[in-house]
Order: sequence, then C-alpha cells, then structure tokens
Amino acid sequence: MTRVWGALRIVRPWQWLVLLILFGGAAAATYFSYQWVSDSEDGTLAEDQQLIPVQRDDLVTSISINGSMVFPNTESASFETQGTLGELVVDEGDAVAAGQAVAYLDDATVSSLEEALAKARYDASVAEEALAEAMRPHSALDLDQAEAKALNAKEAVREAEEKLLALVEVTEHQIATADSAVADAVLKIDTLEDEIEALAGPDSSEVHDLTFEIQSTQVALENARRDQLLAVEEWAEKVDAAREVIGDALEEYQEPFERWLGVDPEDVDDSISPETLLAQWGADLDALFDRSDLDDRLIDPPPADDPATAWNEGTIYAFTHLSPYDIRAECEEELTDPNIFCILDEMSEAWEKLVDARSALADLETPAATALSKAEDAVAKAEEAVSDAKDKLSDLLGPPDALALLSKEKELAAARTALTEAEADLAALLEKWGLSAALGTDSLELGLGRGLDTSLLTDDISEELRTALLAGQRDVEDAVLALREAEEAREDLMEPADPLLLALREAEVTTARVAVETAADRLRSLTLVAPIDGVVTDIAAEVGDSVNPSTSILTVVDPTVIEMEGAVDEIDVLYVQFGAEANVTMDALPGEILPGTVSYIATDAISQQGVVTYDVSVQVEAPPGIELRSGLTAIAELVLRSEPNVLLVPLQALRGSFNQPTVIVSSDGALTERAVATGSSDDFWVVIEDGLSEGELIVMEGIEGATDFGFGGFRGIGGFGGGGFRPPGGGRP
Repeated sequence: MTRVWGALRIVRPWQWLVLLILFGGAAAATYFSYQWVSDSEDGTLAEDQQLIPVQRDDLVTSISINGSMVFPNTESASFETQGTLGELVVDEGDAVAAGQAVAYLDDATVSSLEEALAKARYDASVAEEALAEAMRPHSALDLDQAEAKALNAKEAVREAEEKLLALVEVTEHQIATADSAVADAVLKIDTLEDEIEALAGPDSSEVHDLTFEIQSTQVALENARRDQLLAVEEWAEKVDAAREVIGDALEEYQEPFERWLGVDPEDVDDSISPETLLAQWGADLDALFDRSDLDDRLIDPPPADDPATAWNEGTIYAFTHLSPYDIRAECEEELTDPNIFCILDEMSEAWEKLVDARSALADLETPAATALSKAEDAVAKAEEAVSDAKDKLSDLLGPPDALALLSKEKELAAARTALTEAEADLAALLEKWGLSAALGTDSLELGLGRGLDTSLLTDDISEELRTALLAGQRDVEDAVLALREAEEAREDLMEPADPLLLALREAEVTTARVAVETAADRLRSLTLVAPIDGVVTDIAAEVGDSVNPSTSILTVVDPTVIEMEGAVDEIDVLYVQFGAEANVTMDALPGEILPGTVSYIATDAISQQGVVTYDVSVQVEAPPGIELRSGLTAIAELVLRSEPNVLLVPLQALRGSFNQPTVIVSSDGALTERAVATGSSDDFWVVIEDGLSEGELIVMEGIEGATDFGFGGFRGIGGFGGGGFRPPGGGRP
C-alpha cells in the first residue's frame, strides 16, 4: 500500500481524468461480472477468465536501478607545502603503489626549506638556552662556589670544635702512661742511688754473691755445651737416615727407566714426574710397546740404538719381540698375574716414594735446624752470663771510678727532674679529666657549633688552661658565624626564578619547537607519494609550475574496485540493505549477469520536482579478463525481500475487500467464493496464509473482468500489475 500511495503522488492532473474514466468503466464491469458470477453457479467461465492452480514457491520482491559505472577509490595527490614542481616520475596510465614517489619539488624549494629548518632549530636552541637561564638566575659556577664556601665553613666549625675538645680531651691510656712515667722515674732514681752506693766501695756479701754467680754460670755453660753435642749427634743420625731413604728411592725411580727403556740412570731427571719426563722425551709407551702389528720373524741383527731418542731401541725390541711376558704401558686395575708388567705404574709408584722421602727429609730438616739453633743460643747465653759475672766481680774488686760516680750522680739529678715533670704531667691530665667530666665533653656532637659551656669553669683550674679554653670557644663561635654567613649567601643564590619570565620563556620554547616540527614536516613533504595503489589517470601540473597544498598534481584510481551508482525512490529505500546481493547487466556485455553487493546507501535524500530518491552504490565483480570502464551504463536488480516455500496466487485472482479478500475456487465443476488471509505481495503474486491448499484451482481474470475496486480494478491504475499470467518466483520487470 505504501508503494501505491507513493505512486499516486506523482500522477499528473490529466492522468487523474483518465483514471476517473477507467475507474467508472471498471466499476460497471465489476457490477456486470458480479451479476454473471452470481448467475453462473453451474461452473461455466467467462471468456476473460481462466483456472490456475494454487502453487507453493518462493516470493521474491526486487527492484531495478539504472546507473553508470564509477571507480569509488579515487584519490587526488598534492604537495603539503608551497614550492615549484621540479620532477614528475610517472605518466598517465602508469600503475603505482601506495607510498611510491611520483613527483619532487625543485632544488630551490629544497634549499629554502632546509634553510628554514636550520633557522627554526637555531631559534629553538636559543629559546631553550633562555629558558634554562630563566630557570637558573645564577650561573652554575656561582652556585658551586657558594656551596663550596658553605662546606668549607662547616668543616672549619668542626675543626675549631676538635681543637677545643683537644684541650680537655684525656684518655685512660694517657693517664696510665703518665702514671707509668712517674713510676719509671721513681724506679730509676732508686736504681741510680744503689749504683752510686756500690761505686763508693765493695761489700763482702756482694763479693760472695758474685763468686757464687760465676760458679753457677760456669756449670750452666758446661750443661749447655753437653746438650748441644747431644742434639747435634741425634739430629745428624736422623738426617743421614732420611738421606739414605732418598738415595734408595732415587735408585728405585731410575731403575724402571733403565730396565724397560734402556735409559742411563744419569739421564733421568729426578726433579719431574715420569709423565712429564716421558712427554719431554716424546716417548709414547703405548706405541713403543705395541705388539698388535709386530712381525713374528726376528730381525737379524737387532735394530741399532737411535741417538736422537732418549730410549734404547734395542731394549724396546728385546721386550716386544723376545719377552714372554705381557708388558703394558699402564694398567687400569690392580693385577695379581705376575706375568703382567705395567711400566708407567712402576714409574709412578717409584716417583711417589721419592717425593715422600724428600718431603720427609724437608719435614725433618726444619725441627733439626731449630733444635740446633736453640742449643747454640743456650751455649752463647751461658758464655755471656759467665763473662758478665766475672766483669761484675772485677769491677767490684777494683778501685772506685770517680768519673763513673760523677756520671751516675748527674743521671740521678736528671732522673729527679724527670720525676718532677712526670708528676706535673700526671697532675695536668687528672685536672683535664675532671674538667672534661664536668663539662660533659663525652656527649658533645661535633659540627653543631655549640662548643663548651665556659660558665662551668671553676677558679681552681690553672690560668693557662682557662685562657686556652676561652680562646678555643671564641674560635668556635667565629667559625659558626662564618658558616651562617656562607649558608645565607648560598640560600640567596638559590631563590626561585621569576614565574612571569619563566612562563614567557616556556611559551617561546613551545613556539620554537612547533616551528621546528612544521619546518621538518614541510621538508619531509618535498616528495609527493601515491596516496593509494592504482593507476595514474590525470596529471594536472607540469614541471616548473608553482604548487601549493590546494594544487592537485595528479589523480590515482584503484581499478580493482568498481561500483554502479544509481538511485532508489523513497518507497523502496527502507527495504534496501547494506551488503544485499544484486545482479548487474550492462549494454556493453549483452546477455551477461555480473554479481554485486550493495556497498553504499545514502542517508540524505535528493528531491527533484517532488520525486524523492536516495543514492545507492553497488560494488560489481568484473568478469575475468575484462577491465570495466568508468561511465558504462548498467542496470542492477536488487532483492528487497524473499519468502521461501509459500502458497502463491496471482493478485488478479483476489476479490472481496481490503479487509476480507476472497477467491473463486473451482471444485467438482462448481465455482464457489471463499474467504482467504493474505500476506506479502510483489504486485503480481500474493501470499495466501490461510484459506487455500496447494493444488486447488482458482479463477483468475483480466483487467476487464475485475470484480472488485480494491483489487483487480485498482491494479490497472498507474501502470501497476498488468494483464496476462506470470509464473511465481520472479521479481518486478
């Protein structure tokens, strides 16, 4: 019904007059037909009527669209910057790929853009330096110097405090050392007084003691000499025995070389292992004693010795050709068969014994040397003790030595002076120890600049210490003041930058960077590339032309995709679906149907003289081997909807009213009118949803015999429908 009313809107006034005449004629024909049908209950058909069977088939509703072929993927290529076209590298009809260079600007434009980029980069660097300067009002050198002054001032505070603490810093070790110095001075004085008294004259008891001491030291000397002789004899026997063991081991080590290889024992280097020695000689025992390829026949005479080798070839020949024993270079397991000999095993076993013997001698020589040295030292000490005792007795029995007595008296005076000084040093340390405890120097943290509390100084301390402490405290206070001044100067240099100036410099940097990017983009756009894969169809510029971003240089068309552009009226546009299948025919390809799909449906309408249409595009698959051209005319048939396997009757078979359609059914030669329920229609066939069965015969008549205004008569208006019979399943012609 929507399409019917849409068609009525485009009917012109003179067409309405024709419609009224036709309508009147149809009404009259309907009346007389109805009377005839009412009187024809005997089943007789009129001339314009015919019986047709009710069929089951697909109802397909389609429309046809006229249009022309176009290439939808068409792109125009233009430079992104202004300049002069310097080179075109393609011609019309050339195939190009997306991104392929197709044109270049001239060298003058390139130089100009490179210069612009260089200037933009220079301006950006200047702006960045200005921003950095704004962010740091003072130079890095100024800040470093201020920081260095502050660090030096802080270190000066620490040094002043350390010097101040050193004035009262006393350790227990210092006190113990001073106390020991006093005791040493007292002991020295006592010793010197005894020596002075001894220099004045001998004492009988002293003479007796020295005589006894001489006798005792002589006895000790004899014992030491006897012990020395015993030690020499004992260790000499042990060393000789160890050396004999080494000699036996050496002979045992040299014996396998002499027996198996015929090597002179003197040529055997006993300082290296047999493996190393054989390697130096180039002696491969496996090869020398290999019997696998030996000839059973004897060589006469036997082979002579080769002086170039360390071994004797005759000895090797005798063992390999004449010996009945199994002689091997090396055995992997311990063997019990006495007829098997392992040469390298014998050499290695003898070498280990030699190494052990030498190690035993080395282990023996060390304690021997130590014991003999101790015995010799004991003899020397005993001799020295005898000599000292005799010297003492001689000195005691001799006349007094005036010079020695005077020297001892001077030493005594110096010792007494040293005792006074030591006692004074000890007293000073004890004074500092007590003062340090009173001032709490143990809990003082260096580097804070507090120093000492001089108000705690009492009157009983020495004036010298008081003066030194006050001077040290003043030095600390002066260093603290210098530190504060240095830190204040450093803080002044670290004041933040002017925010307004900083914002200005940041904006200048941003602008300069944008200018660099713009210049770089313009420089990169010197080469024009193909926007898509396709064929060059139009070159609109020539070398030497001035171009800008709005100048089209050439056009690239993608010939692999072609579409038919047409229009659909507003009655059918809602039934057209994106991706719907279409059959396309062309005058250029008569008799050939090309498959296609709906690729575009316009959302905006086009209205011309009251007729509303919508643009529609159908993508067409070109037949193999044929290249379609733009502008070719074509007709596309679009399937709007499809209902498979439904009951269909011609629209001209319907009677009755819109609300209750009927059909004339022929059954057993009688015609009866039956009410039916209808569904969709394609303007020729209508779907019967209820009231009929497949195969029943119904009456269909032409336009002249239509019996109802709402169906047959109305179908003749505006060119809809038409006479005659059309098979089901087709679309609109």
